[in-house]
Amino acid sequence: MFGVRANREIAAHDRDSAPAEASGAPDCLFCKLNRPDLNNILQQNGTFYARYDNFPAAEGHVEIVPKRHVESLFELTPAEVHDAYALMVAVQRKLSADHRPDGWTVGVNEGRAAGRTIDHLHIHLIPRTFGDVEDPRGGIRQVVPNCHPETWAPAATPAAGSAPEVAPEPALAPEPEPAGDSAERGSECADVKR
Repeated sequence: MFGVRANREIAAHDRDSAPAEASGAPDCLFCKLNRPDLNNILQQNGTFYARYDNFPAAEGHVEIVPKRHVESLFELTPAEVHDAYALMVAVQRKLSADHRPDGWTVGVNEGRAAGRTIDHLHIHLIPRTFGDVEDPRGGIRQVVPNCHPETWAPAATPAAGSAPEVAPEPALAPEPEPAGDSAERGSECADVKR
C-alpha cells in the first residue's frame, strides 16, 4: 500500500523541490514552510512534510508535520493519515541508512497537558541507540509523581470461567526524603488506576 508508489510521490517532492506554503496561522512556526531558516525540510509529500527538529533530542530527530494547520492527530482526514504514515516510513528508511539507530521513539504530545508547545500537530520520529539514556525501559511512564513501576502490583489473569483474583495491595515504599533518589519512589502508586 505504501511501497513504490508512495516512494515515487515522496521522491517527486524531495528536499530540493520548492515547498508549498502551509495553510493556517501566520504566527505558526510549522506554517512557514517557505522559511528554510526556521524549517529545515528533509522530505515532503502531498499533505505532510518532514523537518529536522530545531532542538533535537537525538541526532536525526525529525518531526512529521501536516501542511494544513491542524492541532490534533484526531482531526486528520484519511488522506492525511495515509500521507503521514507514508512519509514516516520513507523518512525512517533514510534516517536508518544515515544514522543506523538501534530503535525509534515515535510520539505525539496531544495537547498542552501532554507537553505540546506548538499548537500545530507534529509527530516526533527520534532515532535511538543503546546507551543514549541510562535506562529507556518503559518510555514516558512517570506521569504520576513519585510513582515507580517496580512497586506496582502484578496484573491478575483469571482462569477461564472463574472470577478474577484480587491482587493484594502492593507494599508501599517508605515516604521519600524531599531530595531522595528514584529508588525510593513508589508511595503514590497504590491509588493509580491501571
